[in-house]
Amino acid sequence: MSRRARARRRQRTPGPALLVPLICAALGAAGGAGLAPTVLACLGRPEAVDASKWTVLIPGMDEKVLTPGLGRGTRIGAGALLVVPHSFSRSDRILPRDDREIARLEIELAPESGPLLVNLVPPGLEGPGITSIKLWPDRWADPSQFEVPTPPGQPAVLMNSEGRVTAWTGERWAPLTTQPAGTVELSAFDGAARLLRIRALDSDGRVVVEDDWTDAPVPTRWRVGAAAGGIVAGLLAGLVMAGAGSLPGGLLLALLLVAPPLVVLHLPHIAWLSAVERLFLVRTPTWELAQLVLAAAALPLAAAAALRSGALTGGRARGRGLPWPVWFGLVAGAAIVGARGLAAWELVLVVPGAALLAGPAWLAHRGRISRQDLLLRDLPTLLLIAGLGWGLGLLPAMLWRLLVVVAQVPALAERAPRAGSDVFFATVLALPLGAELALRNSYLDTGWSSEHLSGAELGAGEDASGVVPYWSESCGADPRKVWWFGGSSAGGAYQMEGRPADFFPGQVHRALCDQGLAVRTVNFANGGRDTFTFSRALPDLMEDETPDLVVVYVGVNDVLTANSSLTRKQREAARADEDGQTGWLATLAARSRVVAGLSLLNRPAGGEESEFVAAVPVADAEENLRRIIGGVEAQGGRVLLIPELTRPTSPDPLGPYRAMEARVAADEPSAVWVDVVDQTAQLDPDDVFVDRNHLSRAGHAAVAERLAPALATLLAPSSPPTPPEVSP
Repeated sequence: MSRRARARRRQRTPGPALLVPLICAALGAAGGAGLAPTVLACLGRPEAVDASKWTVLIPGMDEKVLTPGLGRGTRIGAGALLVVPHSFSRSDRILPRDDREIARLEIELAPESGPLLVNLVPPGLEGPGITSIKLWPDRWADPSQFEVPTPPGQPAVLMNSEGRVTAWTGERWAPLTTQPAGTVELSAFDGAARLLRIRALDSDGRVVVEDDWTDAPVPTRWRVGAAAGGIVAGLLAGLVMAGAGSLPGGLLLALLLVAPPLVVLHLPHIAWLSAVERLFLVRTPTWELAQLVLAAAALPLAAAAALRSGALTGGRARGRGLPWPVWFGLVAGAAIVGARGLAAWELVLVVPGAALLAGPAWLAHRGRISRQDLLLRDLPTLLLIAGLGWGLGLLPAMLWRLLVVVAQVPALAERAPRAGSDVFFATVLALPLGAELALRNSYLDTGWSSEHLSGAELGAGEDASGVVPYWSESCGADPRKVWWFGGSSAGGAYQMEGRPADFFPGQVHRALCDQGLAVRTVNFANGGRDTFTFSRALPDLMEDETPDLVVVYVGVNDVLTANSSLTRKQREAARADEDGQTGWLATLAARSRVVAGLSLLNRPAGGEESEFVAAVPVADAEENLRRIIGGVEAQGGRVLLIPELTRPTSPDPLGPYRAMEARVAADEPSAVWVDVVDQTAQLDPDDVFVDRNHLSRAGHAAVAERLAPALATLLAPSSPPTPPEVSP
C-alpha cells in the first residue's frame, strides 16, 4: 500500500472523528447539570403556593381563575413568589394560615419586582383599620414620598411615611416598628410583585410563617433533563467541529452556534412575560414561549451538525433501487392523509402539494442519485405531512427538505445543477406558506389578524362573522325568543368560565321560567364584543330566526377601549378603501398572519393615551344602537337597553354613554331603557365587582333581580308600551 493510500485510510478512521464529539458531550453533560437551576427558572412551569402555609384569596369571592399560568394570579416560578394582578387592577391576596398575632415581619423583594402592598390587619378586625404599607424595590425610589432605611443601591425595599416595615439591608433584617397585627395580607399593584423571602414572628419571637422561594431544590428530573440536553448540544457542537476543515475554525463556528441557546436560557422570566404581552401571545404561557424559542435557537446548531457530519449526503445509484411506483405511491399517500380536515375548496391545493413532495424524485432522476438512498433521507418530510397535516406539517417538512437538498449540493452541482436549483427555490418559497398555514392553524389566526391588531381587545373576536351564541336554553312550549348582546361582563368572562348559566342572563332566564313563562334565551355576549360588532352581525343572525326581544348590555367595550388611533368605523372605511384601491398582492400581505406578526416587532412598547381614541365613540355607538333597533323593529321585535355597570369612580366614565342610551330609548318607539345602577348603588363595590366592570356572583344576582320583573312585563302577551318598572 502506498504512503498516500495509508494517509487517506488514516483520515477515514473513525477514532479521531468521534473523539471530539464525545469530549464535547461530556462537557455538555457537566454544563447542563450546572445550568439546571437556570433551565428550571426559564423553562419550568410555575408551581402552586404551599396550601399548608398560605391561603390565596382570588378576586370575586368564590370565583376561580382556571389558567393563572397565562400571566395572572399567584404562583412560584423563577426563584420567587409571583403575585400578578388579574384583569384590570385587582390582585390575589395571600395570607398565612396561622392566625397568631404578628409582631415582626421580614420581606425581601427581587430587584426586578413591582411594588407590593402589605396590609397589616389588627387582631379581630376586618376592613376599616387595616394599615396598608407599600413596598417598592429600591430602583423605583422616590425620596419625596418614601423613606430609604438602607444605603442606596442595596437590594432593599422602601417604606412609606405612614409606618415602618422590615427591610433587608443586604446584611441583616431591620425590625418592624408597628403595633402587632392579627395577620398580614400581601397583594400586587402597578405590575407583578416578586417576593424572594418572607418571615413573620409573633411577640415571643416564634415563627408564624416562613418561606424562602430562592432556595427551592432543583428536582432530579430537571438535572437529568438539563444534562441530557447538554449531551445533545455537546454532540452537535462536536460534530460541527469534527466536520470542519480545521479545529480552530470548527471551534469558532460551534461557539457561534451554541451561543443563541445559552442566551435564551439566561433571559429572565419577566422578559418572556413582556414578549407575551408585546406580541399578543395571549394564550401562550411564558414557559411555553421560552421552550419554543429555545428549540428555534438550537435549530442552526442541529442543521450545521447534520450537514457537517455527512449523514444527509447521498451516493450514486446502484442498480434500479426503489421502483418509481413505490416512491410516488408513498408521496400520494402522505399528501392524501395530510389533507384530512381540509375544506372542499382547499383540496385542490393537494395536487401542487404532492408535486412539491415529489421533488426529490426529480433530483434522483437528473442527478443519478440512488432513489432508495435519497428517499430514506427525505422520509421525515412525508411523515411530517402525514402526521401533522398540511397546516402544521408543511413548515417543519420544508425545513427538513431544505437540509436534505443543501446536503446534496456537491453532487447536484456536478450532475444536475438546474434540477437542484429548481427544488431548492421551490422549497424556500414554500417556507413562508408553511409559516402562514401553521399560524392559521393556531389561536394566532385570530390574535394576529390585521383586524384584531388594529385595535381589538386582547382575546376578543371583533369579526362580525364570528358572533355565535355563548349559551342558550329554552323552557315551555312555543317560547318567546330573547337575545342578549354584550361583552364579557354578560358572558364569557374569566371568573366564571365553564359556568355560562351563572351570568345574569342565565339567572334571568331561570327566574322567567319559574314564573311560568315560555322563554328561549340566547346569550351572544362574549369578550370584546361591542355595538359595532353586533350592528354588523345582526342581519346574518336574523336569517335563521327573529327575536321577540333583544337585550343590549354594552358600554365598556365601546368607549373604554382606546387601543388604536382610529375608531372601528374609521378602520372599516379604511379597509373598504384599501380593498377598492390596492392590488391583490397588497391585500394578500395585509391579511397575512406572518406579516402581522413581524409588524409587532416594530410596535412601540407604549405611547401617549392622547394618540388613541375609543373603539366606538358615543356618537358611533348611538348610530350602532339605532341600527340594531331598526333591524329588530323591522321584524316585529323590541330592544331593551341596559347601562353597563362599572366600579364607582368620579367622574363616571360611562355617564355620557348612559345618557345617550336613555335618549335613544326615548326617541325609538320599540326601545326601552332600564337603569340597573340604582340596584347596586347601595352595595359594597367589592361585593359587586371582581375588577373594573366584571361582576361577582353577588353582582350578577343583583342585576338579575332588577331585570327579571322588567323582562317578565315586556314578554307578557299584552305588553304595554312602557312597563311599570322601566324608566323611559
